[in-house]
Amino acid sequence: MKSELKSKAVILVIYGLILFTLTRIRVPFGLENSIKSLVILIIIGELSSIIRRELNYVFISLGIFFFFFYLPFDVPKVYMGLFGMGISLIFFSAKFKESFMVLSRGVGLSVSMYSLSTLLPILSPLFRFVAIFSAIGYGLAFLESIGVFPGDNVRRNLLGIIIVGALIGIVRISEVELFPQILWFGVKAISLLLALAIAGIILNSIPSKRKDIVVEVHVDPDELKIKNEMYKEAEKVVKDFIIKGEKSGLVSYVTYYAIKAGMKREDVAKIISPIVDYEPRKPSALTPKWFAEILERREIEKRKMLVKKALGGILNE
Repeated sequence: MKSELKSKAVILVIYGLILFTLTRIRVPFGLENSIKSLVILIIIGELSSIIRRELNYVFISLGIFFFFFYLPFDVPKVYMGLFGMGISLIFFSAKFKESFMVLSRGVGLSVSMYSLSTLLPILSPLFRFVAIFSAIGYGLAFLESIGVFPGDNVRRNLLGIIIVGALIGIVRISEVELFPQILWFGVKAISLLLALAIAGIILNSIPSKRKDIVVEVHVDPDELKIKNEMYKEAEKVVKDFIIKGEKSGLVSYVTYYAIKAGMKREDVAKIISPIVDYEPRKPSALTPKWFAEILERREIEKRKMLVKKALGGILNE
């Protein structure tokens, strides 16, 4: 704790010196107010991180907004600031716990898409509907993550919800001069059909319509070690099950050692049945990558517990 406070004190001194220097020199292009506001909010963020680490990133994002807001140029400063703040919230969300990650990503995506709807007026309906559907989807996902709603159905289909918003936005675009009218009509028709199809998949959760995706999550080998001779012989099958979900080798191994330990058939069946019955919850093509990784980590922890219970059941005999 003391070392952390010392490092923060050093950082605050450095930023303080930068702020002092800005008051003594002439900043090119009149950017002094933009830079000062950014540095001040970074300092506030460093101080607030003593209370809660996530606040640091929130204030940095606000600093990015005010950096654009005080630009001395004739540009849409508010919307440029909102876009910068939104992108930074998405970027920093990986540093938050799951519920705050969902909230940060949702606010960031909604705000950045809303700002683009003004910055790029020709595509305004597209970005506006993406912003609306992102706000709705991530809002429900946040409530789901804190336990207001049971399960994880919204988080598993977040990408689909946003895509539906984008497709409806395409349908609402009045015209695009780059395309012939008949071609643009075809694009709108296809977008509407795709939106209806994806909405059907989300609402009905039809497994045959969902394509599983592969997610790789790093697992520290030392976390998998159980200090006993039996595990050392079973190292490969245990790791194959925990990391890849392949259970046939582990079932054979546990069955062999359980019988060798003199266990009754009923007891052997009781030990291996949780592994045999185990079916991993896989993400779908509509699951955002960040939540797919969370799902896979949960499955890895579940598989670890199944291995420990199975091996523990034999060792206790």
